[in-house]
Amino acid sequence: MKKKINKFVIPALAAIVIGGGATGAVYASAVKGGTVQQEELNDRQEQDMLAKQAKISEKESIQIALGKVAGTVKEAELDDEDGTVIYEIKVQGKDGSEQEVKVDAQTGKVINVEKEEEDDDDQQEQEMLAKQAKISEKESIQIALGKVAGTVKEVELDDEDGTVIYEVKVQGKDGSEQEVKVDAQTGKVIGTEKED
Repeated sequence: MKKKINKFVIPALAAIVIGGGATGAVYASAVKGGTVQQEELNDRQEQDMLAKQAKISEKESIQIALGKVAGTVKEAELDDEDGTVIYEIKVQGKDGSEQEVKVDAQTGKVINVEKEEEDDDDQQEQEMLAKQAKISEKESIQIALGKVAGTVKEVELDDEDGTVIYEVKVQGKDGSEQEVKVDAQTGKVIGTEKED
């Protein structure tokens, strides 16, 4: 009788162990593949949660930041800094330098202004491309927003196959981001891509 139980129990236990290991491997693979999408979802959820806590709008925070530092807004984002909801506004001056202005999302008070350290190579490349551009960054933003409605998150000059373009990242009201490519010579929209 004991031999019959062992013949049944041992293979059953082996199947459970092997099956559990295979299930774990499949689960781990699925989790690893979905990590990027999950992170994006978590970022959006965090931004939505922070936006509910903010008492001033992103637009107001940008105006406050530009009142403190002259230039063009490159990026605006909500963040939680030690329990305080803030807007982090990256502003690029006419000289190409960038500064980050932190604005309290509850009170509108400027908390901090710090100079962003940028690679000299990147700055030189941006200056060289800016000399070749015939339309301004401001004009490229207007053109991009004419194509895709939303809030501009970032603007950067780039050389795409010998053509100088503005890459304008626009976030829609639904949280999705699109990159609008604007020819820096003609102002023509070359294309739009949905950001993953």
